[in-house]
Amino acid sequence: MNIRDIRSDAPGAAPIQPVRGISNRPAPGTAPESREREDLVEISEEARALAAREEAAPEGTLSAERVLELRRWIQAGGYDAPEVVDLIARRMIERGDI
Repeated sequence: MNIRDIRSDAPGAAPIQPVRGISNRPAPGTAPESREREDLVEISEEARALAAREEAAPEGTLSAERVLELRRWIQAGGYDAPEVVDLIARRMIERGDI
């Protein structure tokens, strides 16, 4: 196949040679030998301890200390502050509760 550079002004410009393939590529559908090895994952003791803690406490639960802290905050009038009331109202509107 001859491909000529049509941008060239010179008559009889030399044909552009096609690009040759790279010969050391693996054939399609074959995996290189280096991919035949097995992957290995190791989980640290810290990760195991963290996973055990998360399994023990169901999602959405609060510690007894946090519940006590929130109860005291509410009893002290935490919800009475105008900025807190405004924030709660905005979140209710965003969630579509009202």
